[in-house]
Amino acid sequence: MTTTLADAISTATHWLQSTEIDHVAAFIGGSAATADPETLYSPTSDIDCYLVVAGEPPATKIGKIVVENVLLDVSWLSWQQIEAAPTDAVVGSLLNFGIVVDDTDDRLQRAQRDLHKTFTHPTAVALRLDDMKQRIHKGLAGESFASSTPEQVMNWIFPATLTTHLPLVTHCVPLTVRKRFVAAKRVMQADAYEVLLGLYGFADISSRETQDWLDQTAMILAENTNLARESDRFWASDLLAPEIAIGGSQELINAGLHREALYWIIATSARCLTLRADAGLGESIFEAEFDRMLATLGLLDRSDRAAKTMSVLQWIDAFDSI
Repeated sequence: MTTTLADAISTATHWLQSTEIDHVAAFIGGSAATADPETLYSPTSDIDCYLVVAGEPPATKIGKIVVENVLLDVSWLSWQQIEAAPTDAVVGSLLNFGIVVDDTDDRLQRAQRDLHKTFTHPTAVALRLDDMKQRIHKGLAGESFASSTPEQVMNWIFPATLTTHLPLVTHCVPLTVRKRFVAAKRVMQADAYEVLLGLYGFADISSRETQDWLDQTAMILAENTNLARESDRFWASDLLAPEIAIGGSQELINAGLHREALYWIIATSARCLTLRADAGLGESIFEAEFDRMLATLGLLDRSDRAAKTMSVLQWIDAFDSI
């Protein structure tokens, strides 16, 4: 049976409306909320689902679950976060472009309608842009004292590449996680985008190199699935969906977007190897291959990453709607 995105959203909606997990409202966000509903549902994508709770959200993320052959990625948000949406770059994007599916007292829909009214106003855009810049500064502040190189790289790559979100904020388009470089490329001037890629050593990497690194990442993931299943790391469930972690990156390479695939390849490898370090497993060929990739990108040593951090911070401080 052929499944359209509309079918997948319907499955997610039914789950959100019928789940016994305690919540006061729910909505669907991410790319599924803005894509053409008549397109085919891709196994390399999930449906981002958000459960809104009255108090503090639980510390443990629900993560990825399969419902009727549709992959859902379920997260928590608090009402406090919803109320801060006008000045919060991430929550503001999620709610503005989201699809409210469970809201018995209309409170979430009212918040969304209010957000729609001011979302593109210059003052609101400036506030969200400042919020995103602060996220980057905070994420890169200080040296990571994680014990393993993979965890250091993981802690660095996520905030460092939030630079891609600055042009998305200024253009008032949805933020995205895995395809952040693809989204940035669509709205940036070509020369400015090349500079952005260069901040991470991505600009001159070939398709062949990227494919080799993805193949290595696929092997790392396959060998460490059990560690992901047993881990209490909040992101571990992402590694249980190889159709996204590997298949999604392969899709980008096949589309000629190999440089845009690098970020998630690095993140996936770093996560797998962090779990190996958590489990006390010794060095292996996996770590050696990961180090070779990092060396090529200029990300292996702390001093290398510190230099790139300085370049990233200079770039965001000079950013002006490029």
